[in-house]
Amino acid sequence: MNYIKHLIILIIIFGSYSKSIAQFEKDTLRVLFVGNSYTSISNMPHLVSLISDSTKVKLITNKSTAGGATLSDHWNGEKELKTKDVICSGLFDILVIQGHSLETI
Repeated sequence: MNYIKHLIILIIIFGSYSKSIAQFEKDTLRVLFVGNSYTSISNMPHLVSLISDSTKVKLITNKSTAGGATLSDHWNGEKELKTKDVICSGLFDILVIQGHSLETI
C-alpha cells in the first residue's frame, strides 16, 4: 500500500515537472517581411517577434526592405535588394509581402 502512495506521488511530480519544462520549449517559425519604409520604419518585424514571445510559437523575423520599393524592385533586384535570392534560399516558413502604397493605381 505504501508503495502505491509513493508511486502516485512520483507520477504527480514527474507529470507536473515535464509540463513545466514544456512551457519553456516553443515551436519556432521563421518569417520574412518584404516591403518598403512602411515595414521598416515602424520596425514591424521586430514588433511581431516581441509579440510572439507571449505565445506558444516564437516567430524569428527578418526583413528585406528599401524605402519606396515596389514588388517589382524586390523581384528584379533593384535598389540593392536581394529579396528573390533570400526567398529562394528556403530559410523562411512564412513570407509577409507589403507592396508600395501607389502600386495598385
